[in-house]
Parts: sequence; C-alpha cells; structure tokens
Amino acid sequence: MGLKEIYSAIEEKYYGLMDGIDKTGIPVYKVIDFFESKNIPSFPLFIIFILLIIGGSFFLLTGAGGFLETTTDFSVIVKSDGIGVDAATLTYELKGEKKTVTTDSDGKAKLEVITGKDFIVTAAKEGFKESKATFNSSKDTTGLMVLISSLLQPIRVQLLGKGNELLSKNITVNFTCTENNEWNERITVSTGSAELSDVPADCGTILAEPAGMQCDECNFRADGSLIKIYLDEVETETGTISFTIEDSTGNLLDGIEVLVIPAGTTIAENSCTTYNGMCNAEVPFGEYYVRATDYSGKMKDFDSKGKTNNIIINSNNQNIEFNTITLEEGAIGEIKLRVKDSDGKAIENALVKLFKDGTETREQRTTSSGEAVIKVAEQINYTITITHPDYLNSGSKTVSPKTDFYEIILEQATASNKRAISVSVVDEKGEPVENTKLFLKDADTLNIVGDEKITGFDGKAVFDRVAEGEYIVRAEKRGFEGKDSKKIEVKEKEPQEVTIALDIGEGTLEVTVVDKERQPIQSATVKVKDFYSNQEYAVYSTDQEGKKSFTIRADKKVFLEVSESSHSNYISAPIQMFDGTEEKTIILEDEISVFQVKLDSLELEGQALEDETVNQGKTYKAVFKVMIPRGTVSTEAGTHIRTGADTKNQNNTMEKDDLYIKSVSAANAKIIKGTTFNPSTGEGIDNSHLTSGNAKWANIIFNNVKEATYEIIAVIQVRETVSGTDMELAYRGWVIEGGYQRDPFDSELQEAENTGIKQGLYAEARHEPLRIGASSLCSENFCTSFTARDLANATRTNIVDSFPAEISSNYELEFNIISISEKAYSNSELVIEGKGLKLNSYEIEGDKKNASDKIVIPIGSISKGQKMSGKINFTTKSEGTNRIDFSLFGESLNLGKEKILFKPIRAEVALAKTMNIITTPKNLVPFIQNNLLVKLTDEEENDLAETTIKIEKDNETVSIGKTDSKGIYAFSFEALNAGTEIKITAEKAGFNLAEKIINISENIVSFVPTEISESFNAKKYSVPVTRDIIVKNITEMPLTLLDVELTDSFKGLIETKIESYNEELLAGEQG
Repeated sequence: MGLKEIYSAIEEKYYGLMDGIDKTGIPVYKVIDFFESKNIPSFPLFIIFILLIIGGSFFLLTGAGGFLETTTDFSVIVKSDGIGVDAATLTYELKGEKKTVTTDSDGKAKLEVITGKDFIVTAAKEGFKESKATFNSSKDTTGLMVLISSLLQPIRVQLLGKGNELLSKNITVNFTCTENNEWNERITVSTGSAELSDVPADCGTILAEPAGMQCDECNFRADGSLIKIYLDEVETETGTISFTIEDSTGNLLDGIEVLVIPAGTTIAENSCTTYNGMCNAEVPFGEYYVRATDYSGKMKDFDSKGKTNNIIINSNNQNIEFNTITLEEGAIGEIKLRVKDSDGKAIENALVKLFKDGTETREQRTTSSGEAVIKVAEQINYTITITHPDYLNSGSKTVSPKTDFYEIILEQATASNKRAISVSVVDEKGEPVENTKLFLKDADTLNIVGDEKITGFDGKAVFDRVAEGEYIVRAEKRGFEGKDSKKIEVKEKEPQEVTIALDIGEGTLEVTVVDKERQPIQSATVKVKDFYSNQEYAVYSTDQEGKKSFTIRADKKVFLEVSESSHSNYISAPIQMFDGTEEKTIILEDEISVFQVKLDSLELEGQALEDETVNQGKTYKAVFKVMIPRGTVSTEAGTHIRTGADTKNQNNTMEKDDLYIKSVSAANAKIIKGTTFNPSTGEGIDNSHLTSGNAKWANIIFNNVKEATYEIIAVIQVRETVSGTDMELAYRGWVIEGGYQRDPFDSELQEAENTGIKQGLYAEARHEPLRIGASSLCSENFCTSFTARDLANATRTNIVDSFPAEISSNYELEFNIISISEKAYSNSELVIEGKGLKLNSYEIEGDKKNASDKIVIPIGSISKGQKMSGKINFTTKSEGTNRIDFSLFGESLNLGKEKILFKPIRAEVALAKTMNIITTPKNLVPFIQNNLLVKLTDEEENDLAETTIKIEKDNETVSIGKTDSKGIYAFSFEALNAGTEIKITAEKAGFNLAEKIINISENIVSFVPTEISESFNAKKYSVPVTRDIIVKNITEMPLTLLDVELTDSFKGLIETKIESYNEELLAGEQG
C-alpha cells in the first residue's frame, strides 16, 4: 500500500468520525463545508488542530514559559548515624534563585519546589562532610539525606614500653594524617593513656612522632578505636657528654643551646642548655659532633664538625667531658623577614628555618603581621626555608643580616598547583618498609625543606605543597644505614614518584620443638606473628627432628604460637630479629591439669645457670612459664615478679635492693611495673610509684587466656656493688574464674581479691634465692639469710654463721628461710631459742610479741619456694659465744615429725671491760630530800658518757637515763624511809654490768668512842670520873644538838650526868 492509499484510508475514517459527531447534534459539517467551499481540505486542518492542542497541553503541564509554573512543598530529613541533624543548611535553586533553609531539632526542613521538576539539594554542617541529593516532587513528597561526620569517633592512645607496659611519665607526641595535611594534634601524656577526639574521617593513616623517644611502630589506621604506640627508651645503652662554654675572657655563658648530632646526619639526637656555663646531654652509644648556638645572637655559633674529632660513646667510654667551648663575640645582626601571600596579606604562623652551611641553626614562626626577626652573630650568607599548611613551600632562599625586611611571597596552595613527591620505601625484595623517617632536602643546599614524614604500613609517604625545584629525599630507619634518593625535579602539574630501597637484611630463626623429656616433636605447627599487630606472617611444620628454620626481615619483632594435637599449646615471648641467626627451643607440655607458674631458667648470655650464683654488675634473663589448664574459662590470668626485700609493714624500695627488674616482655599482655613494695595494705602507695623503666616488681596480665603455656622473659640487673651475699627473686600467678585461683595458695586471701588486712598485690609468692659468689647459705633443702642490726648505731652485718658483738648490746636479727626442696612438709613449726642472751621480742609473719627464752611458731605446710621470715630483738648478756638456734620441724610421708633444718647463729661477744660507779654523797639520809650524783669511769678513770643508768628503790625502778659527756648522771630522792635499799645499775656495750647498793641507815650521828669502859669498887669510896664523848654528824647537813640523855642508871649503883655540850654539829662528820 502506497502513501496515497494510506492517506485515503485515514481520511475516510476521519469523515466517518465526523459523521458520528454530526449525528450527536454537533454541526461539525458547517465548519468543514466552510473550508472546503474555499477549496481548503479539512482533514489536514484537523491534524494541525490536534497537534496544537497536544503541544499546548504539554506547554501548560511542563511550565514552559515560566508564567504557568506551579510550586509545591517538599520535606527533606537530614540524618547522621540514624539521628536527625539539627541546624544543617540546605541549599537549592528555585526559578534560578538560590534558596537556603535550615533543619529543625528533628533534622527536618520544608522546601518550596517546582512541581514535577528534578531539583538538587546540598546539605552542609560544620563537622560533617557536604552531601548532595537529587529529588523530584512528582515522585516523592519527602526526601532523606545522610550526612557523614568529617570527624572519626574518639581514638584512645596508649603509650607502651617494649614490655607492653603503660609508660607513666610525661611524653609529648605529635600526630598527623597521611591524607589530610591540615590536621595536626600535639598532646602530652603523663599516665600512658590519652584520647584523640577530632581525627578527620579522611585522615588515612595516623602518624605518631614521640618527642625524644623511638617508636617501634609509628603509623596506625585511623578507623580504629585504639592506638598502641610502643616506645623504646629503657634498654638503650647511653653515655653522658659534659659541656663547659665560656667567652674569650673565660666568663661562663648561660643560655647556650648545645646540640649533639650523630655523625653523617643533621638531626640532633639530644640537646642541653647551659646554666652556670655547664650542661650535660645523654645520648645512645654512637659517634657525634657538637653545635652550640646563642639565640640572643651575641656570640657566634660553634660547630665541631670538621674542626675536632667526633665524640665516640661506647661501653668503654660512657662519660665524656668535651673540651671547653669558647664562643667568639659577634657583630649582632638581624635577619628580618616579612611573609605575605600574592594579595599582600600577612601570613601568620609560617615556620621559618635558618641554615648555616647546610645545617639548621634556628627556627621561628611568623607573628600575626607575618614577620620574623632572627638574631645572628655573623655577617655571612644564610639560607632559609618557609613552610605553612595553606601555602606552597618557599624553597631555599639566600639571606644575610641587614636593617631592611626581606619580603617573601608564598603562593596559596590549591588543587591545581599542589605539587607532590610520593615516596615509597622498600627492602631488598621490594616489600614495603614501615616506620621509616623521610627528610626532603634542597638538592643544591642540602637544607631540609618542610617537616619530616614517616612511612605507613604500605611503606609510603607524601611530601605535598612542594615548590618547583630539585630535591633529594633522605630515608632513615634506626638500626639500619640510611639512603638518599636520586635527584627529583618538581614541576607544576607533574607529580613525582620516587622509590628508595633500604638494605634491611633478614634474620634466621631456628625453632626446635621438643616434649618435656626433650624428645623431638614432628609435625608441630609453628605460627609466626607480628608482636605489635598480631598479624600472622607464616605457618610452618617441624621436621622429624622437631626443627624448622625460616627467615624474617631483620627489623621485625615476632612471637611464636606452637601447637601439636597431643600436647598443650605454647605462646613464646617476643623475639627481636636481627641480621643473624636466633635459636629458640620450645618445650611442649602434656595436657596441663593444674594452673601453675614456674621459674623455668635463669640465664647469663644465653646459658642457663646451674645454681643460683650470680655476679656483680651482670644482666640475667629469667624465663617464667604460666601454665593454663584445659577447660579454663577465664577473662584474666597474670604473673607477679619481684626482686629484693619484701619486709611486712615497711616501705621496701628498689633503690635499696641489690638487684632490680630492667625489662619484662610477653606476647599479648599488659605490663604494670612499680618501684616500691609496702605489704600488706600499701597498694595506694605502690600504685603511686608506677614506672616504665627499672622496677622492683611487675604484673604481667593476659586477657581471654586459653589452654597453653605462656612464656614471660624478665631481664634482671645485679648492681655493680652489693650490700650482701644473698638476694631474692619472687614470683606468683593468678587466674580469675569466678574468684581468684592463686599459685601458691594464699590462706588469708583465698579466692578474694583483697581482705581487710591484706591486698592482692601482696599475695603469697614463691622465692628463688640468689647468691653473690660461693657461699654456704644453702643446704640441700633450704637457703637461709641472716642480718644483724646494732640498734645503738644502726650498723648492719650480713651473717653466714656468726658476727662480732659487744656485751650488754641490743640487736635486731632479720632472717629468711626459703625451701628449695622438691619434698613437701606438713604440720611444720619453727622453734627459736636463745643461749646466753635474752630474747626481748619478735615479729614473725606479721605477728609481733614479747619473747621468752624459747619461741615456737606454727608454720603448717611447706613447699618449694616458700619463704619464712621475721625479726628478733635480743640483748647479749655474757662474754664469749651467745647463740640463737633456729630449728624447723615438719612431717613428710606420714613418717612423723622430724627436724628438717637446724641453723645456729653465734654472737661472738668480746671480753668486757670494767666500769666504776662513784656516788656523791656516799650515804643517804632518811626522812629528808637527797640529791644523788652518779659518776661512771673505766679502769683508767676515763669518764664514760652515754652509759645507761638505772636506779631502783626497794626493787622498783625510779629512774633510767644516760650519763652526760663527763660521765655524770644526777637524781633527786624525796624523803626516804630508814632501811630503804637503793640499787644503781650501769650498762654500756663492751663493759660488764656494774652495780652499787646503798642502804638507808636509821642513824644520822655516830659516837666516839662507841663505848666507855670503867672499873669501880662499890665498897670503897670512888673519885668521880669524867669522860669526853664526841658526837659526829654523818649527814651532809648541819645539825643542832637539842638535848642529850643517858637512859641507863645502872640500877642506882652509878650516878651519871651530862656536864655540858656543844649545840652545833658540823656537817659531814666534822662536829
């Protein structure tokens, strides 16, 4: 069918339609006839009319032309994490005009929009990423928009030592992002824990830079909730360099900064500032040069590089006094800088670094006016670099002191002009090397440009905002040789990439797995895991000899998880790899049935000690094993390790011990260390003396433990000089399953964490006695240690069998008895007896009591590692050997009680000297006050000062004191009764006890003669007889004779009478 036929067919239908309409009464043919009478076909006109109607409808419905558009309300809800966001700004266009509305408290807003048209809404609020969405009101009446926070959830930061312990000291850490160069946060942490609260969501990797300390891993993913930063500081061997700085006339200079810089680098390892012309800097072993700077600009800088030999610090040369540095006076000048942007606006807080001969000597930030004024002492050319987060780096510029300002223009950093250098650091195999420091240097001047960067897990870092020019990137990783990149030319819109390959090397780890009989275990599974991230590096199986050897990069620290179906698992302590071979033997236990902690070995330079003898100044490795039994369901297990004294009710400090804990390491463990130990309720004190360095005790805590043997390694340092021949290493363990299970068992605490009289930190522990050199301190079953303290002069004597003593001296004997026997005893008791001396009091196992000549202490059960300790106060009584006997009784295998230890301690008392007691007056008078002077002398009549005097009246003590420097002690008696006995006792170390007794007589006068004898013949007349009688005053006081009577008349046969007498009787037997 042709077009004509099609047209005729449609036209015919058209007229059929018109006929139908006409029959309805609508006169359509009047219109049709009108046009056709004029020779105009009506059908084409009808088609045009229909098309116009359709077009007009479309025109009205779509709002074309504007004046016919209609609007409607549209609701938008803005949410973040499912919660409505209030005060969010919504922006959109309505009829070409920008509209803005704000969400209410529920995150809702109503928008006026054109009906039926698409529209775009932008939602924005500070702290959130901007969001855009497209809606159409004809499809929906409500739209949902989601805002994503531009800040991450708070991230907790933990600063940990190499042993996984929190570092409780002031440490400043600078945090930056790899993807967001504008974010930077610098915090100082004092408790080992802090929080980052405003990390941007586009941070990428967080880089941590601790001031003055070394990270093992310094980069972290920003999407985590916890950052653990492991720092090295304690075990780095260091030396001290002392400096003295003066001017040309010999005057000492204060405020001079001294930088100690490793040879071959320009970054200082440490610095100090002079006071009274002197300062000290502590640095790790190595080779260094020195730079001294006077920031006031009065003195010229000093740089020893190339002028004197480098300083070498090592174990043979740990304390060095550097030659006196003499600074020359300079002509003070100023380098004045004014930093602006291209619009002339001052740039505040730009960092200006000043270099002299390629070495940085100053840095300063610009003020609000964009100015920086740096004082210098030399009229020479310097170079500067200027950086700011919002601007391109300035590059190196040459400057010199002058009165005018240098104007430096920085270009605003934009998306189009940011020039960047992407750096990848790899090892010899092309694997990324994390935690490498990168420095961008000007290729011509070798000055450092901008801030240093640290590579992330992927071994990458980016220097951005780099000005056009030529550069070199320096890569440095502690412990390995640094390397420079090739020269890099930076041009606009040409990002640069550079790869630096460091020679890290590999270490070999040779693992041998055996059972407890030392037989090899074949097909044991050895998992190698990263200590910091817990990432699994590899899985190996042992051969028929129980061995497996593999290589790991030399900068890695790893631990091993070893398993075999018929044995318990083993989790090793961390192993630091190095460019060499490390051997590790793992002993797998059969199924563990009982929780236990044991000291597996004590090693010196990799060799296990055969006995407990250690040497002064040496460092030992103590290997402990925590054995978790099958079926344990516990959230926590732990081990306590302690060195030195642990006397109850006393502050035991690390500084007084002969050994201390240098470090502790364990895999997946939290480590807490302290320097004081105050049993049994002093946790508050000891928790205020926590440390990240050398310690007296350490708690190693494992969470969510499983059946396995957990290895712990403690590094124990014996001091160069020790006070005695005996030392102790104590240890115990616990696991929490409902209550506390402890090894060894603590009868006071049982399953409780604390009680009213004892806290968990002081739970019973096993003790390993250590000795300096050969000693007889240990028998087959027990080790003992004894110390005598002279209470008069506080001197202490360590005792093997005996010690020199003086008679009548008071001593305190401290004792420790430690079981080293595999045999267990029950129903035990300790018996202490004094021979030839007096036991005054004792304190044993916290029990204080007065003592008799025999002390009996129930002990109960005794097992290996158990310690019995106490103090005994006694007084020597006789010359020669005074003795205290220690006897320990116990039962074993139902064989009855037997003596399992006998140890006598002898106090060898030297021959005593004699004291003389002289009293004035010689006699004491009844009924009146008497003043008594007691004087003590030795056999050569030397005065004896500080001699103890005791005065008793009728066996009752009335005075105790000491003689003065002239050996005299004075005392006054109230009226004494006739017949009273006065006893004076003098006691002094090294002298026999001296006593003097004075009896109070009833007489105060005496007669001379004491009797008169005369013969009379009563039958004869007798001539009267006259006799003189002398009455003597025997007191020290003058007396008056009132009357004299003769009472006997001799039965009247003899007549007697007193003719006369002298009334005054002189004192002192003179009357």
